[in-house]
Amino acid sequence: DRLRIEVPLGAYVPTFTNAGAATYADVAPAVTQPAVESQRIAVLPIVNMSADEENQYFCDGLTEELINHLAQIRHLRVVARTSSFQFRDAARDIREVGRLLDVSKVLEGSVRKSGNRIRATVQLINVADGCHLWSERYESDLSDIFAIHENISRAVQRSLQRDILGDPPEPVVRKRPLGIDAYSEYLQGRFQWKKRTEEGLRTALDHFTRAAQIDPTFARAVSGIADCYLMLGMSAAEPPDACMPRAAQAARQALQLDEVSAETHASLAAVRNCFEWDFAAAEQSYRRAIELDPSYATAFHWLGLWLQAVRGKSAE
Repeated sequence: DRLRIEVPLGAYVPTFTNAGAATYADVAPAVTQPAVESQRIAVLPIVNMSADEENQYFCDGLTEELINHLAQIRHLRVVARTSSFQFRDAARDIREVGRLLDVSKVLEGSVRKSGNRIRATVQLINVADGCHLWSERYESDLSDIFAIHENISRAVQRSLQRDILGDPPEPVVRKRPLGIDAYSEYLQGRFQWKKRTEEGLRTALDHFTRAAQIDPTFARAVSGIADCYLMLGMSAAEPPDACMPRAAQAARQALQLDEVSAETHASLAAVRNCFEWDFAAAEQSYRRAIELDPSYATAFHWLGLWLQAVRGKSAE
């Protein structure tokens, strides 16, 4: 008699059943729907082709908006910002980048600024042969940086959607700042904050504070204030007993302004973890941030540190 050995999905213990004398021809094949294979893509840092190095914050902001929008497409797995940004100033062959990041496609681009106008070029590269799949150019006035980032990101999202099966989920609508000045200050704040130096944190705090003064309803700017106080206190650049209450106040204010922002949830999670020691609430907020924006690398980073420190789960 034939013996059938099966390993149930999600289990490690096999089961043994007597299949009788049936041949393979006697067993009707199961009708299954073809599986849709997820594709992995990396968004490389948008290159600043302008002479003014201060425009780098605009390029970084555009890169993050692209990552955020592409992460909303079904069956498309987008490499986190921290992984792709290691190639910012490194001239590497696209095929080597694809191998190192384990992706099949790479999105790259550049921005040129002339006066009050910008021109952005975005290209999708096939890693297997290093050839272009498509390339698009976008031009606009610098009257509204937030709208420029949003429009370019959505246009790229729609272009990629033609090559990816399934409809994209409804994107989370971010609350827009009231003007270009607030958003510009916010972008410069994040650019400085990511340096993780004392000088960078203090400069970032100034930018975030000005952004919140220009637009008091801009939740991500208020969240940035919380992140700066948190990092200044954690690094002992400022007395923790002075910084942490300010971080907590700003984090809760930001969440009240925007409950669907990943940044506001991540900021509050860090406060609950590092200041209030409410570990269960911290984990919940970290995971909510990741749910809202699967491309927000800071939430993954902080959750990873939390898992290792509180639960000892280095693998997860």
